[in-house]
Amino acid sequence: MKKINCFLLSGSIDSSHSINEELHNCGIEGEIVLMDINNQNIPLPDGARILSCSLPNSSETLLSLVEESQAEYTLLYTKNAPFKLGLFALQRFIDVMDSTQAPMAYSDYYHVNRKNESSSVPLIDCGSWFVRDDFNFGPLLIFRTSELKRAVRGIPSLEYAALYRTLLLLSLDKPLLHIPEYMYTELEEDIPSSREKQYDYVNPKNREVQLEMEQVFLECLKIKGAWLAPQFNEIDLTEGSFECEASVIIPVPQQERND
Repeated sequence: MKKINCFLLSGSIDSSHSINEELHNCGIEGEIVLMDINNQNIPLPDGARILSCSLPNSSETLLSLVEESQAEYTLLYTKNAPFKLGLFALQRFIDVMDSTQAPMAYSDYYHVNRKNESSSVPLIDCGSWFVRDDFNFGPLLIFRTSELKRAVRGIPSLEYAALYRTLLLLSLDKPLLHIPEYMYTELEEDIPSSREKQYDYVNPKNREVQLEMEQVFLECLKIKGAWLAPQFNEIDLTEGSFECEASVIIPVPQQERND
C-alpha cells in the first residue's frame, strides 16, 4: 500500500476532511500534519497532528518537514487557505509519479473566488530547469520523499528561499513533472492588487527576500556549471563617438515625502 504524508499550513485546516476522504477512496495510507507557524494552538481534526514551525519557506521549516515525513510521498500545500482535492486525485498523482519516476509533480487546478465563481488555472511545463522564483507550480506540490530528502541535505540557513532552492536542485537531475489535468480546487485568499504586484521589486521589505533568492540561484548556477565569473574589461565611455544617447527610466510608485 502506498503511503503519503500531507503537510498543510494552519489556514488549510478545513481541507483535512477532503484529504481524509481521498485517502479512504484511494486506499492510500496517509497522515495529515498541520504546520503551526505562530503557535496558535490549533484544534486538531481527526487523524491529524501538529508540527511547530518557523517561517513557511525557511530551511528550518523544510528540514522539520523532511524529518517528519517517513512515507514514500510528501504532499505540501503552500498557501495558508483551504482547498479541495478532486476525485482520485492523490491516486492519479502517485500513479503518474510511479510511472515517470519524477522527483516532484504539480498539476492544473481550479480557482474559486469570494463570489463563488470558478475558473480554470492551466499551468505550463517547467522543462529541464527554471529560473524564476515565482514560477507558478500552483500551491499543491507532491514530492518523492527520497528525492526531497536528498535535495535538502546540507541546506544552508535560509529564511525565505529554502523551497526555491529545493525545487532548483531537484530540477537539475530530472524535469519536474507537470500533469495537465485539473486535480484540485483552491479557495481564494486575499490577493494583492495589480499595482502592488507591479512595484513589489522596489518595496524595501522585499529586499532581503530578493537577495536570498539571488544567493540561492548563484549557488545552483555553480552546481550546474553555468556560472560565469564576473571578469570583464572596464569600458571607457570617453573612447569612440556615440551618435545616440539613451535613458533608462524605472517607474516607482508615488511616495509621500516626510521632510
